[in-house]
Amino acid sequence: MNVSNIFDFVGRVDQDELPMYYSAADVCVVPSFYESFGLAALESMACGTPVVASRVGGLSTGSKTWQHWIFAILALP
Repeated sequence: MNVSNIFDFVGRVDQDELPMYYSAADVCVVPSFYESFGLAALESMACGTPVVASRVGGLSTGSKTWQHWIFAILALP
């Protein structure tokens, strides 16, 4: 699937640059099959970026009170 004209794959980003990337994003997608807590989702929400995530682990525990949060059902490949 050719998505290079739609997405920017930037590779590793230094911790101090993450807020800039989260703030510039239209959405943060966290498609984990297992996630102990989901720090990337929290960091994204702290920057005002909406999150689409799978309902697993820590991602599902606090989501009842979080705004801008959508859960997706993942299908196994």
